[in-house]
Amino acid sequence: MSQDAIEAATAATSAASAGSIASAASKVTLTGGAALVGGWLVSNEFAAVIDLLVDVVSLAVQWYYRHREFGLRKLEHEAWMLHGGAAVRDTLS
Repeated sequence: MSQDAIEAATAATSAASAGSIASAASKVTLTGGAALVGGWLVSNEFAAVIDLLVDVVSLAVQWYYRHREFGLRKLEHEAWMLHGGAAVRDTLS
């Protein structure tokens, strides 16, 4: 076998080997990333993030309904002041 043929075969083997190593490295990287996400999902930090999101939504809902209740109480008070207490109380009940 000539020197050129040996070098060509070695280069082809190296290229194929580099391609398979890159493919394996890509699979290992994806597997490591999936393990990282899976580990985070079962950790306490994930539960804390979900709890924080639930708390923020709860606060927003509570604020909305308190704001709405305040508006209704304000209207009731204005009607009370304009028309006298007993007449308004009877019509609102």
